[in-house]
Amino acid sequence: MEFNTYSGQGPQSVGWDMNGSRSKFDQTAFEMVDKGIFTAEVRVQPTSITVTISGGKDNLKPTVAMTTKIIQALGCGDKPVFQNATTSPIYFGFTAGTGGLGTIQDILNLKIVSPAP
Repeated sequence: MEFNTYSGQGPQSVGWDMNGSRSKFDQTAFEMVDKGIFTAEVRVQPTSITVTISGGKDNLKPTVAMTTKIIQALGCGDKPVFQNATTSPIYFGFTAGTGGLGTIQDILNLKIVSPAP
C-alpha cells in the first residue's frame, strides 16, 4: 500500500505497488497532510485489495479510499494475483521516502488477521 504525501510525486493519494515498483495502481486522491491521525484498514482478498480510512481531525466516518480494479488482470491468465494467499505466504513491510525532505511516519497500532486454515 502506498500513502503518498510527498508533493513531488503527484497528489496526496492512496494506491498500491507490486514487485518493488512504484506503479501506483488504482491511485485515488486522498488528502491527509496536517489532517490528524487516521485509521486505515487494508483488506487483502484473493481478487481484491480495499483500503478503508477513518478518523483524522474531521472525524471521518469509515470511508473506502481505494479499491482495486485491475488485480485479476495482473494475475497469471485467469488466476488472480493473490490466488494462493491462504496456502503461500504474502510478505509485506513498511517504508517511508521523503525525496530529500524530512518527515515522521508513525504506526500506532497493527493488527493482522488471517483466516483459519
